[in-house]
Amino acid sequence: MKHFNILLVFLIVLSACKNKQEINGNSHSQKNIKDYINFGSKITSENASGTIEIFEAYKQLQITDTLSAKFKGKVISVCKAKGCWMEIELAEGQNVTVRFKDYSFFVPKDIEGKTAVVDGIGYLKQMSVEEQKHYADDAMANTDEIASILNSKKVYEFVADGVLLTE
Repeated sequence: MKHFNILLVFLIVLSACKNKQEINGNSHSQKNIKDYINFGSKITSENASGTIEIFEAYKQLQITDTLSAKFKGKVISVCKAKGCWMEIELAEGQNVTVRFKDYSFFVPKDIEGKTAVVDGIGYLKQMSVEEQKHYADDAMANTDEIASILNSKKVYEFVADGVLLTE
């Protein structure tokens, strides 16, 4: 019976490993929608609003408002420490910082330039100087860039339930 239990545990672990792949320490499902890899909650379609549409929606928000959306855009920055946030380029020189719901998943740390589809909730936030410096440090900014952050600012933020990322 002991051998049977060991065999059963081995088969379960093997099955779980078969359905997962490690990228930069982050496991994700290998089920792709065309050329995308899914992180977090499963996204069933890569069809999404573009960054112009989401930017226009963000411009209508007040600090207390939220926006439920799925949009697609180019990743311009990512947390180099853990992959726990990324920035997506919007329009008019603006970006949106995307974090991941309940800190439950991360993205690879080398995804700048790739296209991401994010699904979740967007909002407008007043970001403190300290928080801006923390994110700049995570992005490996130099000390002069970090020291130049002197004022709080309004920023576009997004909490993603799921992310599709081009391979």
